[in-house]
Amino acid sequence: MADTVAVDILMEQFVGRRQRADFRRGSSLGKLGHIIEITKPDKKPDWIDQARFDELPNTIVVRECKAEGKVMVTTIMDAKTYSKHSLYSLYKQR
Repeated sequence: MADTVAVDILMEQFVGRRQRADFRRGSSLGKLGHIIEITKPDKKPDWIDQARFDELPNTIVVRECKAEGKVMVTTIMDAKTYSKHSLYSLYKQR
């Protein structure tokens, strides 16, 4: 990829996702929080062209945490500075 820029993400876990958050997996960050590695699917989704799909990394490391009944997914890994409740508050401001 040309001219890549590092950007953090914060989003709610897609409700229709087949695999729900299993907080027993990955590196635990306490109750209802962990760090996991997500693998790129073998099959390219219809909404992306092949060249862009090929440029994507094979894996991405994310933090999942549950607050106020929502599972948040983020690349903000510092759980001491950014609690799950502060992430939820930030998400609500979108």
